[in-house]
Amino acid sequence: MLTWRSRGHILMLCLLVACFFVSALTPPAAAGALVLRSGCRGQEVRQLQSSLAKMGYCPGPIDGIFGRQTEIALRNYQRDRGIAVDGLAGPQTMALLQQDGENRPMEVDQGHVHVVGPGETLHSIASRYHLTWMDLMDFNHLHNPNRVFVGQALFIPGPDWKPMPVKPPETPTSEVPVQIPPVTTHQGAVALTFNDSPHPHYTLPILDILKEHQVRATFFIIGTLAEANPDLVRLISERGHAVENHSHSHQSLRAQDVSCIESEITTTSRIIDDITGNPTQLFRPPGGGFDRNVRLATANTGHRMVMWTNISAQTPFGGSAEQLVSRVLDHVYDGSILMFHDGSQQTLDALEAIITGIKAQGFSFTLLNDHP
Repeated sequence: MLTWRSRGHILMLCLLVACFFVSALTPPAAAGALVLRSGCRGQEVRQLQSSLAKMGYCPGPIDGIFGRQTEIALRNYQRDRGIAVDGLAGPQTMALLQQDGENRPMEVDQGHVHVVGPGETLHSIASRYHLTWMDLMDFNHLHNPNRVFVGQALFIPGPDWKPMPVKPPETPTSEVPVQIPPVTTHQGAVALTFNDSPHPHYTLPILDILKEHQVRATFFIIGTLAEANPDLVRLISERGHAVENHSHSHQSLRAQDVSCIESEITTTSRIIDDITGNPTQLFRPPGGGFDRNVRLATANTGHRMVMWTNISAQTPFGGSAEQLVSRVLDHVYDGSILMFHDGSQQTLDALEAIITGIKAQGFSFTLLNDHP
């Protein structure tokens, strides 16, 4: 008869044999099956950022640090590509990025490459080559006319290139042109803007800093937050700031029907009009992401779309407040549209130094909707 000790030995032996067979039958992990995620650093992250930038998704500075902006860009790519939106760069995502980069249908030999310089915008680059900014967006598969950065390579189409025909919406709601020019600022001026307002803890301190330095700014309001904090929205307007539209739900609007997008915009405009007495004029889509339907809905509702220029120096920022201030002041230029997030401690910590630094460079501040 087997003792309990003998039975234990036999059980242990069986487990060891089972483990051996499982390991023998399991294929070895693919080489390079590294999964990059928020917080990772190194050359692999730098390659990921370069690939995302090449595909028109702005990952922030290509510095090898997997921060919030890189994760947002990655999630947007995964969503557009139809794969799991988890913000993780595993073998599947990296393989698709490489494949998409190699298969981009660009006739580069018929044109040439333009490297974006300081102060250049997609609009100014397009004008230089007698193109429209929409031509450059389509040819380079970009998603945002204001998201170009210094050092980015843009492919300039040759004379034989023709824009791809776009299927019109089935039930157009208006004949307003879809091509909306980027909003610009006054000469010698910088526009200060805040996304995701109002915030119950951060908006008031931000307003106090702006009041102290006699600076007016543009706040892009989320409709649901305005409904929850109407007094803050009213205070923003009463202090002379612009109150503009950042959608009602703050969900991604890409790949949605025109009517749904129009509802997001008009609902928020109505809420703001009820609070301040003024409907909105400008629209900034959530996350800065849009497609043709978003552009059409923006035009149909009588709004202009406006983005921002401080792509590698916005909040949330991967470094300290001092580094954020330095990054903004080193790259600010005449006509800059600076975006920071209401609800961010980094915004609050850096705002005063950013304002004084911009003034020291001789720039004034303007509201976006002051410009016709």
